[in-house]
Amino acid sequence: MAAEHVPWFPAIMCFLQYSILITFGHVRDIAASISGISRYRSDEARSGLAKLLIAWESFYTRRLYHRVQDVFNRPVTGAPSAHIDLIKRKSTDGNKTFVHLDEPPQRCLNLGSYNYLGFADDWMNTCSHEVFEAVNQFPLASTVPPMEFGTTSVHVALEKA
Repeated sequence: MAAEHVPWFPAIMCFLQYSILITFGHVRDIAASISGISRYRSDEARSGLAKLLIAWESFYTRRLYHRVQDVFNRPVTGAPSAHIDLIKRKSTDGNKTFVHLDEPPQRCLNLGSYNYLGFADDWMNTCSHEVFEAVNQFPLASTVPPMEFGTTSVHVALEKA
């Protein structure tokens, strides 16, 4: 499979932006070690306790990930289906902590990997016919290696693909 072609300008800009973030992160760490003032001061190892993160993981978490964690860590409410409800929240300390807002949840299209086949929905109404047909046509053991239970037409089709 060929790698996707990325134009030069976006690639260079991405590397440049990461370089700027990493440089400013190191400058802030150096300034914090000199001045003794840092919002991450309490993250340092306490007497008698081991550090949870090694230096690079700690740097990445403190200086890069906290800036964008609100994009990835979205709290979900209710059962997942074709749509999910996200709890609205905000941060007043630079994404270190979040406060849930007393607003109705935001309804979004569910593109999560656990629902790409639609099984999070009421599958008896959406895809039960296809599921039962496949189970009747192929044994449940068709997902195991051919050396254990023999070769099926699905294995042959996969080998040709």
